[in-house]
Amino acid sequence: MVDDSELRLLGDSAEAFLAARASSGRLRAGGPVLDPDIWAAMAEQGWLGMCLPEAQGGLGMDASAACVLTEAFGAALLPEPFIAMALMPSLLLAALPGAGDEIAAGIAAGERLVTVAWQEAAENLAPLPRDAVVERNGDHLVLRGRKVCVPAIASAGEWLVTAVLDGASALLRVGPASPGVEVEQVLLVDGTRMGAVSFAQVRLDETAVLARGDEVERATARMIAGGQLALAAQLYGIAKASLHISLRYMETRVQFGSAIARFQSLRHRAVDLKIGLELARAALRDARRPHGAGDEAISAAKASASEAAVATSRAGIQLHGAMGFSDEADIGLYHKAALTGAAWLGSARLHRTTSTQGRGRDRESA
Repeated sequence: MVDDSELRLLGDSAEAFLAARASSGRLRAGGPVLDPDIWAAMAEQGWLGMCLPEAQGGLGMDASAACVLTEAFGAALLPEPFIAMALMPSLLLAALPGAGDEIAAGIAAGERLVTVAWQEAAENLAPLPRDAVVERNGDHLVLRGRKVCVPAIASAGEWLVTAVLDGASALLRVGPASPGVEVEQVLLVDGTRMGAVSFAQVRLDETAVLARGDEVERATARMIAGGQLALAAQLYGIAKASLHISLRYMETRVQFGSAIARFQSLRHRAVDLKIGLELARAALRDARRPHGAGDEAISAAKASASEAAVATSRAGIQLHGAMGFSDEADIGLYHKAALTGAAWLGSARLHRTTSTQGRGRDRESA
C-alpha cells in the first residue's frame, strides 16, 4: 500500500514534469506519439517500472497508485503510451515472478519498448487465450493465430503474447520482425495506432516461453483490471481538464455585451457536466479503495469516466462555438483522446453490462 503523503508527492512530481512539457503543440503538428527523450525522463522518475517489485527494478506500487499519474497525463494530453507499454506489461510480469525479469528491468529503465498482445476479439476481454495456439514441431515451437486491439503497435519493439500451449495458457516473447508475423495497423482519431497481428506458423524456440499454466491467466486478468482502472483515471483527467478549459473560455467569450458564462442555459449545461464529472470521480474513488473493490467496481469506473470524458469534451466543442476543431483551441484534441480512451479496454456499454450483472449477483447472494 502507498500512503496519502506518497501519492501527493507523486502527483506533485507529475505536475512539475508535465508543466515543462506541453503536449498540445506536438499533437497538433502530428509529432511522435512516443518521444524518446520524454520516455527516458519518465524512466528516470521511476514511473515506467513503478508497478514492478523491487527485485525486478521497480517501486513495488500498484495500479491504484499509478492512477495519480494517469489522471495527470490525461489532463495534460501526454501522448506517451504509459498504460500500454509500461503499466500493463509491468503488472503482467510482476504477477509472474521469475518470468521475464530481464524484460521487466528493461521496461523500468526505458530501454525495452514492450506491449502486450492478449485480446482475440474486440468486445471480448476474457484473459484466457483460445485462438492463438502454440504447437510442438520437433525441436521448436510454432505459433499460429491472431490478436486484435494491440496498443502502441507502432512503437513497441517487442510483444508479450498469450497463447495455448499443451492445453494450458502460456506467455511468449515474440519479435515483430519474426518470419510469419503480419501486422495490420489502424490510425486512431487521436493520432495513435492500434493493430491486429496474425501469426502464420511463426517459429519459436523454448526460450520464448516465459510462463505457462493457470498463473498466466490470473496474471493476465490482473493486468487487464489494472489497465482499465488506470485508463479510467486518465479519462477522468481528460474530462476534468475539458470542463476547466470550457469554463475558462466561457468567462472570456463575449456575446451581446456579456460573457457567455452569464447565460442561464449555458450555466445549466455546465452544471450537468459537473454532475457527470463528480459521478465519475466517485466511481473511480470506489474502484481505488484499499484491498480493491472487484471487477464490477472497475467496470463502473471505466464506464463512468468514459461517458464523462466524451460528453464533457463534446460539449466543450459546442461551448466554444464549434471552434474547438480548429487550431485555435485544444478542446478538439481532448475530444479525440476521449474517444480513443473510451473505446479501449471495453466500451462504456460493455462495462455497464458487467457492473450491472455484478450488482445482480450481489443482490442474489444477499
